[in-house]
Amino acid sequence: LDVFLLKCGTLVVFHGSGGDEEPGLLHQYCKVEGSILDYTAAEARNLLTFNKNYAEFGCGPDKITHPGDQDHYCYVETLEEVLKNLRDHPEVPSNFSIKIELK
Repeated sequence: LDVFLLKCGTLVVFHGSGGDEEPGLLHQYCKVEGSILDYTAAEARNLLTFNKNYAEFGCGPDKITHPGDQDHYCYVETLEEVLKNLRDHPEVPSNFSIKIELK
């Protein structure tokens, strides 16, 4: 998991482009200029929408869009949310390991 410390102090999980020199660039994933680091967690959740047709999203646009609401896209989750979802998901084995990279 690529984890970013946002300007509000919240850790979020996001895989942007840009490499180590300029991590978290948004253009390819969200069609906006700038970096995830320019946002607070609330701004990232409420203002950023994913380009559901971006080729590197292996799951396909139907998994990025909420069923019945084509305008509701996935949002940037906090690290805490991701870890809780993994912990509570019935199909994730208890010995599951996660690699976290702080960006």
